[in-house]
Amino acid sequence: MTSPTAGRRQAVLFVYRPGRTLKQRLEKDAYPFSLCIVDRVDALPELWPVHAALLVFVPEERELLSRLAASAAVLACGPISEIERAFRLGAADFLARPLLAEELKARVSRLLDSNRRRFFSFELSGFTLWGKKGRVILGLEERRLLETLLHNRGRAVSRTALRDMLWPDLDPATRMPDMAVSRLRKRFKKAGASDGLIQTVRGFGYLLQNE
Repeated sequence: MTSPTAGRRQAVLFVYRPGRTLKQRLEKDAYPFSLCIVDRVDALPELWPVHAALLVFVPEERELLSRLAASAAVLACGPISEIERAFRLGAADFLARPLLAEELKARVSRLLDSNRRRFFSFELSGFTLWGKKGRVILGLEERRLLETLLHNRGRAVSRTALRDMLWPDLDPATRMPDMAVSRLRKRFKKAGASDGLIQTVRGFGYLLQNE
């Protein structure tokens, strides 16, 4: 099966090492997204499009789930006894074995739809930020910060509130919110999103503007 290129904005489900029998069954069915069978994790960063998810099988790929869950939308599939552990490791959703095609279609479509949001000058999908200059991968803290600002879009969020929500264990005098906002602004600039999206409210905090 042909691998999708990074420049194509399409919905893709990567399936990691499904095994011969399941691979044949998956490839016989039709899906509302592209299906790509992969057996090399090191290829994913180059192949990852803006609108994608990864399906892994547990318990065989617990370590992979734990490693990638912070930077991608990862679904886990396995015996029902694995569901609690899978979510603790960061799975975005869980499918019980035996894998049913209709359930796979429904859950992946729902995840991809909820994971992608378009705004005037940028698009956010999982940990991928798209702007007119291309894509930028956000770190976990940057993604959480952007989610918080988006939730309060058009309203100023205090530094204290950001610290309490995102870094509750740090000293009250920490400058972590300011440093994180600075990094996020650089990501916006690199992606080519509109200038001045994140405004500083002097003596208070930050505001993500409505476009």
